[in-house]
Parts: sequence; structure tokens; C-alpha cells
Amino acid sequence: MMRAICCCAASAILAACASTIHLRPPLSEEQVARLRKETENKPVVFASQAGGPELALSDFLPASDAVHGMTGEGPRTIPLRELASLRWRNSWSGAKAGMLTGVLGGAAAGALIANANCHSVETGLCNGLVQGFGAGVGAFVGLALGLVVGAAIGADDRVEFDRSAVTKSSD
Repeated sequence: MMRAICCCAASAILAACASTIHLRPPLSEEQVARLRKETENKPVVFASQAGGPELALSDFLPASDAVHGMTGEGPRTIPLRELASLRWRNSWSGAKAGMLTGVLGGAAAGALIANANCHSVETGLCNGLVQGFGAGVGAFVGLALGLVVGAAIGADDRVEFDRSAVTKSSD
């Protein structure tokens, strides 16, 4: 039962930490600047409005009405009206998700380990004090491990383009 609760909590936290930006083309100068900063030196994967396989772009350079980059076949420019979404890996997003998941998992594991190793049940110390200490230590260790592992793995950040805006602008 405890495992199911921890899995649900971790899933909710990861969903809450997901970084998705919703944009309507054409992009403003501020939106282009933010997208350039977020994707600097990172490969970007895009999905087209028409479906089909995703395509990775390196040397990604967004503009107000298109994105430019390099594919395995050479340079490519893709109009924003053809894009459904963009995504890239971000260490900071992974670190945030890792810290939150690590704190919860570490606290639960610390409390369970402390309770399993407590031999003074008759004094009542195991009911709160030892479990609380174990949860605190576990949360601290989980926070540190989650930060390191999450940053190393990273998490996806994404931009989703509003289809209705694309349809309206092409009329």
C-alpha cells in the first residue's frame, strides 16, 4: 500500500514539475529570446502538425515564424505553422523533479528503516520520535541524491504550439 502511495505521489510531482510553454505563432521578440536562451546548445526534437516521426535539430535557432537547425540531412527551416511541439532535455528541470521525488522517497524510506530497526516498542519511542528522525535523515539524503541524479538525467521541457492560432493565421 505504501509503495502505491509513493508511486502516485512521485508521478504527481513529476507531472507538476514538467515545464511546458504554450505559444501562438508568430512569436514575439521576447518569446524568441526566451526560446533561444532555453534551448542554447541543446538538441531540439520537433513533432509536426501532420504527425509522423519526430525529427531532431542541432544548432537550433528559433525565429518569429520558423525554426532553423541542422538535421542529419543538412540545414533545415521549418515554418511554425507546421509544428505541433518542440522538446529538449534540461538539467535544471531534472534536478527539480529529482529533489522533490528524493525528499518524499527518502522520508518514507527513512521512516520505514528507523521503525524496522527500533527495538524499544515498549517505551513508545518508535511511534514518533525515531520515525520522525529517520524520516528527516531520509529526506535530507533523498534531496541530495535526487538533485544529483535528476540533474544528470535531466527532464524534458517543451513548447506546444496552439493549433487554433495556426489555423486562424493561415486563413
